[in-house]
Amino acid sequence: MTVEQNLHMVDAAFEAINERNWDHLWGLHVDNIVMSSPDLPEPVKGREAVQERLQAWGEALPDLSWTRVRGFGQGDWVCVELLITGTHKGPLRHGFDRRLLGPESDGVVPPTGNRIDLRGCVVYKVEGGEISESHVYYDQLEFLKQLGLVR
Repeated sequence: MTVEQNLHMVDAAFEAINERNWDHLWGLHVDNIVMSSPDLPEPVKGREAVQERLQAWGEALPDLSWTRVRGFGQGDWVCVELLITGTHKGPLRHGFDRRLLGPESDGVVPPTGNRIDLRGCVVYKVEGGEISESHVYYDQLEFLKQLGLVR
């Protein structure tokens, strides 16, 4: 597939996230997808693990939106700068270090009601028309600030 086709695949994934069309989203990923993120100590592997993670974000931020700002790529790899927005209205199961949230948190951030407006980047590998790798990058400190958890 061309870079433009791969970027179109990413746009379809973002649209599915924004519409909470989880079934369509999972159909865009290979079964053994690998996803990494700055808050995860280890990458998550497999469609179910990635599904659980993304749906948790959708539940915590019911108006979650991913918008592509720009994208480029080479071969099977594409890089997308994005804007992530939403309002934190539900518990957020997150991989934050408990030292940031306190030992009693169990890694769950209770709803703050705060709005997030966060820039990030995702590097995807698209093979045979399906996403096989997803590497998410964003500023965790800025995210925590916007949630009102740190100053």
